[in-house]
Amino acid sequence: YPFDNASREMFDTLRAKASTLDTLVAEGRMPLSAATPAGPEQVWGLGVSADYFSVVQAPMVAGRPLSPTDTVTEAIPILISERYWRTRWNAAGLSSVHPVLNGQSTAVIGVVGDTFQGPGGIFEPHLWFPLDASTTLRLSVAPDDTWLTLLAQPKAGATPAHVAADAQGLVAGMAAAAGGTE
Repeated sequence: YPFDNASREMFDTLRAKASTLDTLVAEGRMPLSAATPAGPEQVWGLGVSADYFSVVQAPMVAGRPLSPTDTVTEAIPILISERYWRTRWNAAGLSSVHPVLNGQSTAVIGVVGDTFQGPGGIFEPHLWFPLDASTTLRLSVAPDDTWLTLLAQPKAGATPAHVAADAQGLVAGMAAAAGGTE
């Protein structure tokens, strides 16, 4: 069940309180400034929740997908697209690929194959970064900005009507608490 135009607050609330969902993940597009061997450029990143790749299966050309055990420390763990890896980094070994994004160090842990479209369709990001790195990357995204797409797997036996009622009730409660803004 995809749901567009969700905020981080909505994602966190639904993930914590939705009784009909087995798994809920989020993705959000964001332009980033990258320093690469070719010089500075704007790239498109897809911020993803920690367990995103447990739901959305991506073919890996090298390395591994992001996981909930990855933490944002000195270098932000990221994935890059196969095309970006080949055109900007000459398919160098992953340990030597370190794009600087919005002035922040990164560590490439995997390369996603060009055959991957993802649930968003034809959008082809240059890279994927942990949603939790949004602050570290200095993204100007407020908790109530609606920039995320949510993807859910319902619990066994939950019908689309049950999921919709559950989610709408939680969102309505958020809207009431926020003065009708959600």
